[in-house]
Amino acid sequence: MAEPVRDPRCREVRHGLISRTLTVLGQAISWLLLALFFSILTEWVGMRFWWPEQGLAHSQEMLEAKIGFLDTDLKRSLVTADPARLADQVATKTLEVLFVRTGLIELLVRIEVSPAPAAPGSSIGLHDLLRPAVPYVIAAVQVTQVFAVRLVILTLATPVFGMFSLVALADGFVQRDLRRWGGGRENSFV
Repeated sequence: MAEPVRDPRCREVRHGLISRTLTVLGQAISWLLLALFFSILTEWVGMRFWWPEQGLAHSQEMLEAKIGFLDTDLKRSLVTADPARLADQVATKTLEVLFVRTGLIELLVRIEVSPAPAAPGSSIGLHDLLRPAVPYVIAAVQVTQVFAVRLVILTLATPVFGMFSLVALADGFVQRDLRRWGGGRENSFV
């Protein structure tokens, strides 16, 4: 059988530590944005089909419930003394940075208020066209806040995951040594 011939113009590219770190960071950010997109999409479908009677209140209740869970279930953490207050601050800061500073909230308020018919430069048709989309955009804002709270919860739980990983690693090493000293076979499938 013939050996494949390598093209001398192609060379193997070796990635360094910084390049790999930036690649992993970029992939993590893209996965988080994809998860946020699907959370917003699920909320919109739910507002339309699953819980139309709740509508916009569902995402607000979800945000309050997540912060309430932190307040009742997690009183202290290794990261912060008051996890519920931290989650509330992160949700508020997310709202301010992503939506207030960009002017989206002001735009939603202007769309929600009907313009006077005699106002110069007003287009009532555009307001009538965009007004049904306002609850969905507000729900997306609230789901983004819920997503930020979930990231805070994940950050607060990271020390516990690290501890369980160390316990599992130690248990695995103990089991391996017991197999070796007990005369058992060392197999990669075990």
